[in-house]
Amino acid sequence: MFAASQNLRVALATELAQRLRDGEEQPADLLVPTKSDLLLPVGEVYLDDAPWNTATAVEVLHPRLSHADGRQLGCTSVRDELAARCEGLDVSEEDAFGQEADLVDEVKRLLSDYSGQADVFAEFVQNTDDFGAEEFYSMLCPKSFATERIVDERSAELQGPSLYICSSKPLQDEDIRQMQRVGRSGKRLDFGSAGRFGVGLNVMYRYSDCPQLLANGRLHFFDLTKSFVARGERRGRQFRTDDLRRDFPDTMEPFLASGLADRYPVVFRLPLRRRRSELGSPVSARDLKVDLRAIAVKSEEMLLFTKHLKKLTFQDDGGLIAEHDVTFEQAGDEANYGNFFRNLPATLTELEAAQQDTKLVVKKSIQSRITTEQGLATSKVQWVVAHHVQLSSQATRALAQQLFDGGTALLPHGAAAAKLSAQGQGEAPIDSWKMCCCLPTPIASGCRAWLHGSFVLGSSRKVIPLPEEYGQSLGAKWNQQLLEGPVASSLCEVLVCCRDQVSNKASLAHYFELLPGSEKQVTKNIAVATLRASLGRDIFPVASADTVRWVSGPTPVLRSGDLGEPVQDALSADGLDLVMLPDRVLQQYKRALSESEIIQVLNAQLLGNFLQQRWRQVHGPRPMEVPIENAGTSALSRTEHVLELLGFVMRSDWMNRLASGPAPEQYDCQHLLGVPLLLTEARTLTSFGQLKFSDHRSLLPRRPSLFMARSALKAIHDNVDRQHEAVRGRVRIDVPGVRPLRLQDLLPFKAEMEALCQTMEGLNDLWNFFADKDTPVDWQVQLAEWRILPVYGKLTTGRVSLQPEAALLPLRHSPSTVVLGRLQGQAAFKEKLAQALLGCGVHLLNEEILLSSRLGDRVLPSVVCSDEDALQLLFALQETHGAVDQLSPAHRLTILAYCSVLQAGGSDVTHVVRQLPLFKLAQQQGFTELSSTLTYCCINPGDPHAGALERLLPPGAEILAWPTAEAKPIYEACNVNICSGETFMEKFVLPHLPTICAAHTAGNNSEPYLKELHAFVVKEKSQTLIQMARRTAFVPDAAGTSMHTPGSLVDPSALAAPSFLEVLKSSLPAAWLCTSRVALELLRALGLRLSLPPQLLLICARYLDSLAGSSDGMTVRLLAMSHDLVEGLAHAMAFAAVSEDAAATGLLKAAASLRVLLVRSFSSDVAVSEEAQRRCRAMRATQGARLEQLSLAAFQGTAFDSAFRSLWSVCPSEFHFPANKNRNQLDHLLQHCRKYMEESLGAHVKDFAAPCRLVVQHLHRVCTLLHADKEAVAVSTDSLMYKAPVKQYNER
Repeated sequence: MFAASQNLRVALATELAQRLRDGEEQPADLLVPTKSDLLLPVGEVYLDDAPWNTATAVEVLHPRLSHADGRQLGCTSVRDELAARCEGLDVSEEDAFGQEADLVDEVKRLLSDYSGQADVFAEFVQNTDDFGAEEFYSMLCPKSFATERIVDERSAELQGPSLYICSSKPLQDEDIRQMQRVGRSGKRLDFGSAGRFGVGLNVMYRYSDCPQLLANGRLHFFDLTKSFVARGERRGRQFRTDDLRRDFPDTMEPFLASGLADRYPVVFRLPLRRRRSELGSPVSARDLKVDLRAIAVKSEEMLLFTKHLKKLTFQDDGGLIAEHDVTFEQAGDEANYGNFFRNLPATLTELEAAQQDTKLVVKKSIQSRITTEQGLATSKVQWVVAHHVQLSSQATRALAQQLFDGGTALLPHGAAAAKLSAQGQGEAPIDSWKMCCCLPTPIASGCRAWLHGSFVLGSSRKVIPLPEEYGQSLGAKWNQQLLEGPVASSLCEVLVCCRDQVSNKASLAHYFELLPGSEKQVTKNIAVATLRASLGRDIFPVASADTVRWVSGPTPVLRSGDLGEPVQDALSADGLDLVMLPDRVLQQYKRALSESEIIQVLNAQLLGNFLQQRWRQVHGPRPMEVPIENAGTSALSRTEHVLELLGFVMRSDWMNRLASGPAPEQYDCQHLLGVPLLLTEARTLTSFGQLKFSDHRSLLPRRPSLFMARSALKAIHDNVDRQHEAVRGRVRIDVPGVRPLRLQDLLPFKAEMEALCQTMEGLNDLWNFFADKDTPVDWQVQLAEWRILPVYGKLTTGRVSLQPEAALLPLRHSPSTVVLGRLQGQAAFKEKLAQALLGCGVHLLNEEILLSSRLGDRVLPSVVCSDEDALQLLFALQETHGAVDQLSPAHRLTILAYCSVLQAGGSDVTHVVRQLPLFKLAQQQGFTELSSTLTYCCINPGDPHAGALERLLPPGAEILAWPTAEAKPIYEACNVNICSGETFMEKFVLPHLPTICAAHTAGNNSEPYLKELHAFVVKEKSQTLIQMARRTAFVPDAAGTSMHTPGSLVDPSALAAPSFLEVLKSSLPAAWLCTSRVALELLRALGLRLSLPPQLLLICARYLDSLAGSSDGMTVRLLAMSHDLVEGLAHAMAFAAVSEDAAATGLLKAAASLRVLLVRSFSSDVAVSEEAQRRCRAMRATQGARLEQLSLAAFQGTAFDSAFRSLWSVCPSEFHFPANKNRNQLDHLLQHCRKYMEESLGAHVKDFAAPCRLVVQHLHRVCTLLHADKEAVAVSTDSLMYKAPVKQYNER
């Protein structure tokens, strides 16, 4: 019964809890079952959620009811009561934790900005230093702790792996309250801290959702998300540590087990986030261990600018990761360091009262112990650290006042730090040196120095706003003031302290890496401001090869980029203060100077003055000339240095002159006067102003000290830029004391000159001297007896050699000497020309000794130096001695080729060369000059007709031998016709051929010309000659009365021509031409008519017609004449019928109307009867005829072809059948031109076209004569009588 009642109570309580969850109202006076089987008011019943606590006697909820149901029903938690007792808070303390609803979002935004690997540690280190602690300790603990006896069941997740951060100085209560108010972003207006426990501390939420702080006897929970211990609107809780040890020992165990609670007064514990939350992703101990090691080994720089912090320690479960300790090397530095920061203004009143800047320069040593894979590694780095608080600037104090009014208290504090020595450490890359605001930021300093300032940073500490990028905001102007003021001043002190590290020139580059060199605006501003602050300090290095000394500014003399480093090192060693700055530092230095300060760079004047002073110090005031190795200075003891210095002095002064105006026409180089840079060929050194010669050193090889060294002269000229835009013309350079060698200078050295001329080189040098100098007019008179005129002695194979006994002639022999090199022609040709000239008795100047290209008419006025003069000399020798007549053919051809070269080069030498016997005649007939009365020509020997043509002698012409390629231009210039065989025929034969043929009627003398013309026309078919010959009237006619063109005459073998020779003599070639096969072939090829034209046919017809009426009757001769003429007429008629030539047709009709055609007539009845009987007896009538039956008749009315059968008895019938002759032309005419014959000539050709009248007459006559006694005639159908006229008649 009791058990049933108990079960019912539990069931009812469970059902009620569920209903309350579903929204029902809680009933009044609610009773719940307890563990002791009682029903008590819910306010008197507790949850048994702290079973380990036995000291508290309370009635607890029945164990079968869950704690969740109990909380829903309204039971009180024993754990909560114990926790509340551990808090012991008053109202003001309860309100300490922030209440802002958007605090989580603000922290999330901050965490996105503070995303750097070291941000959490940097914030803790900064806060640790701000509240005055000297030691910072961090440890990663991967261990997990018990979760039973903890202050809140939800805090079980906080018992896992965690990160501990400890400091050696207790916190003040105000510091803790400041941390509790981080959500309100409140900052103390205290100039002694840089945001102490400000918003930046929220970076601890990067690893943990609920950081813990053990300090001042309390354990604080920062439960931002209210997920672990927070209740109500509060975002955190704090508990007394003594109560926690008693009531919640598991909550205290993470602090007690590590021993940190006893070692450090301040212990932050950051339980690592186990799962994703509103604040971030899970954090594993393994990943954090990697990050911690990376941070720990590089964290020594965090100690550079700390005010109090001297030690950093990092550990994990494996032991020590890294430890960094600060010590001060010099006695009193540590005390001075502490006093510096203690004496800084802490309030605005103190800041306003301060009027003087405060500076501090100390040397810190940071000793590091780092655990590596090889074991524990120890290193020690000595740093110089400079601090500067700029309190004297009214502008800076005004900006600080404005910042203070805006809620930020910042001092105008800047600092810089650089390594002085590094034992056991390598040099870090330049981008690993950072800008700091107490602690390093991600911003690179751009130099090998750490720079610090009380900057106004961006929210992420990754940006230093400046006016150039962020406008004229208050923070940007403040930052610029810091960079150009205290930061730059501090870096200046670092530069001064680091000078001792520079032992030689090689280490200067490393030294100047202390100045920022990047292109970022922030670092450029620092570099310029630092140099501006350093202008009065000894930071400008003067380096030689082995040493470095330091000079101050503001405008020391800088090294020149136009002078080599070794030379400037030597000048520095000699005492010239030449500052050596890298290019980037030089650019920064230029920006650092004010407008009134002008950069001094080494120039000609500065260098010249120094060298003169140094020379006088070493050698005294009197001019001295000493061997260069005894110069007594580093810069002047080496030849290459002297030359480089000389070039620099020239270049520097010249460019300075060009900068001030147009280039002078005469550059006097007065800046060199007295400067000891005059180097001689003897390698001696003296000052400019001493007399030295500038050229022709080889003439006095035993006196090199008289001449300025070539290299020195070259250095002068090479460094005068004549291509500069300011140079508008030629510039003459006059070097003080230096001038060219003159002829008068050589006269005292005659013996040396004569000895010099014994060698080819010496003689050549002397003549070059004459060529180069503006010698006096009478210089050859002064040297007339000097044997210095070199000539060729004799000729050897391939070259001209100099014979000692004839090598030199007195200068007075120059008018009879030719300068072969001045003559035109290639080298190989000149060798042949030399042979020819020597053969004429001409002297040749020796070009192996004398460079003839440098000789001019001014130097050798009496020597033959021109081609025209050389030809005139040859002409004179020919006139006086016949010199050319004595030359061999080869030499004559060489001279002729030489004339061709001159003519091709533009010189007209024809008036001379035509008078010299240099032109070879054809057919090996010797040489000739050219007469003005003859025409000269030559035929290409490659022409197959050349040999035959050369034997021809056209009137008024002379044939020369074909020229060589070299001689051809002069042939052409002398109007010698150089032609092919065809051209020769065209120009010289055809124009004279009519005269030749007319004068030799027998053709004997004409035959060679016609034969050659035949070869070109008939064989080679030269169109040029064919056309010209056709136009030329060179053919005499058979009558011998006139000359004709070939086309105007008739071929003697043309139709009818042989039969009518008597009447055609004026139209036929001469008889001697007709008997020559070659001549006839030539004429036929040139258009000789192959048939008689209509005009001649009419003449022949008239002649034949006249013979037809003679009393001799029909003869064989007439038969032949008729046949030939009719064939000719038939040929012409056929052409006229096709061409429809009216004029020709008229002439032919006139000829056809005459008695020219052989016909057969049956005039008597007997003859008709006999012929009719024969035709009736046979199919074919006989063709035989007697002469008495034949006669000559006109074409008109004559029967031809088939018309003969129908009309033979009434019309004459053509009988064109002479023996041994054909009738091709007449048959062709009958076959193709019937209509023409019938209509134009009136002939009867076809039987069906015969006139009916005549056919009837023919039938009547034939029939009457055959059967006179009958009235009808019967004709057999197979007889000839039927086939022609009868059939035709019947058909009609």
